[in-house]
Amino acid sequence: MTRRAAPSRAGPSSGQTRGAPRQSGLSLIEMKAVVGFMALLMLFAANFYLEITRSSEAATERTRGSRRAVAVLDRIARDLGAAVLVKKPEDVDPLFHPWVFLAEDRGGSEGAEHLKFTTRSRIPRSTALHESDHEVVAYTLREGDEGGRELLRWSSPRLPEELDRSFPTAEL
Repeated sequence: MTRRAAPSRAGPSSGQTRGAPRQSGLSLIEMKAVVGFMALLMLFAANFYLEITRSSEAATERTRGSRRAVAVLDRIARDLGAAVLVKKPEDVDPLFHPWVFLAEDRGGSEGAEHLKFTTRSRIPRSTALHESDHEVVAYTLREGDEGGRELLRWSSPRLPEELDRSFPTAEL
């Protein structure tokens, strides 16, 4: 008597399946979804980065303008704080002396557009020649090229011999 092998009763629980064997991994649709999600995430990140860059540049420009204005105002305050006002004898015309504080309004505005005075804020060079710490400083306010106003500063270490009511021009 011959024995026949009994048919196997192994089912899905024993690792064998009917039809094509199933492999682990992602399907094509799942991969497309992941790539689409990553592209969307990269788009949001790039937009966020560009917006932060624009905001940073705008803040830097505002700060630069503020710092420039503070530096100009500090310089004017230093010049005016060191202004020399000479008391003249009674018999001398006060406007005759060359060391005068002079302000002019040529355009009919609310204040002076030109200012000229002598200061004692200059640091003399260390040379064999004797130099004074006095200098003549002039400020001129004029219309700018871009529609705003420009403040020009001029200074000279040479003191005038006589009263000079002229103001330096922008070409100096």
